[in-house]
Amino acid sequence: MNIQNESNKGSSNQGACLSADSAEVLFAYIDGTLDEQQAEALDRHAAGCVPCQTLIDGQRAMWTALDAWEAPELSPDFNRNLHAAVAAAGDRGWRGWLSNVFTVRKLMIPAGALALLVATIAGIPKWIRRQASKATK
Repeated sequence: MNIQNESNKGSSNQGACLSADSAEVLFAYIDGTLDEQQAEALDRHAAGCVPCQTLIDGQRAMWTALDAWEAPELSPDFNRNLHAAVAAAGDRGWRGWLSNVFTVRKLMIPAGALALLVATIAGIPKWIRRQASKATK
């Protein structure tokens, strides 16, 4: 774990304090599985580093909320309804999927962008020639 040394304690440094492996270290710290020496070093650092302490507090709150969350019960017909929906979508096959992808409304923006790009590219040589002729006059 690479954290700022204790001499930075209380500084207003808002930069990233933890190294690239910080997510793994942070999860182990919050989970209580980080080794004691690293946990103490992180405690000392976070005591004087507001951004790190805020990150730790936020992660703890999120994991506590996730631990308390209970998934809703699925309806008894969930699997049957899911299989029916998949089967209905499969009946259309690739042609149904393709016709859904290439609807007129969905193509208007890309077609407009392509037309603008082509017009711009086609107009650049003419613009360059016009600028060159102005420069020689």
